[in-house]
Amino acid sequence: MLIRQFFNRFSINNRQISTCVLACIVSVFINQSSLIAQIVKPAEAIELAESSILLLKDHYLVVRLHTNQNAIKKLEEFSHKSTKPTDAYDKKAALIKEDRDWENKNMIRALKKNYTFSKLLFIPEDKFEAFLDGNTEKVCLNDDLELVDLHEIPEAYILLSRVMGHHYDWVCISQDGQTLNDPFPSYFRLNGNWNQFIKGLFKPNAKNPAEKYDALAQKISDKMQKYYITVTY
Repeated sequence: MLIRQFFNRFSINNRQISTCVLACIVSVFINQSSLIAQIVKPAEAIELAESSILLLKDHYLVVRLHTNQNAIKKLEEFSHKSTKPTDAYDKKAALIKEDRDWENKNMIRALKKNYTFSKLLFIPEDKFEAFLDGNTEKVCLNDDLELVDLHEIPEAYILLSRVMGHHYDWVCISQDGQTLNDPFPSYFRLNGNWNQFIKGLFKPNAKNPAEKYDALAQKISDKMQKYYITVTY
């Protein structure tokens, strides 16, 4: 399945993940891996996981960054169509963009600082179709979130994308759009664990949020390296 088709299909996987998480909270007897096993045969999952980690080591982790462009454009359209003079829509659009830029800058900074397992490439979601089509002009982001040219199309890559509808969750996807499941380290949470997540709800300033991105990037790198060692040794 082509990776561009994944994002239509992934809304189903997203609900499966959410259902699994909720089930784990309600009952300790529900095991996420057993649910995944019903979808992907164990032998196929292991084969895909091993080939994917070997591929990633020599190629790219392509990070698809959320930009909220659709929401921003809608707000800008509302502002232009409004019959009453108000800047409420413009302020909301500016706030969304400011928050998203802050998050994306931290994600890029943290991964470049802490992730060492493979090469990195950052593509904004609104340029992802162009990237898949082989376009190289103004499709990737630099540290300042400026669009720059891609010097070469990656021969192979693994995609890291935020789970649709889940602000803190990231998932790895193969180049042909398959969800990578256990034993591949494919699912990562920005807050680290549920305890940190709950604490963050009540004490949002208890920990510098930028540090969470460093911890996430380090976790991704460490888990990739650990699994690579188990496959190659």
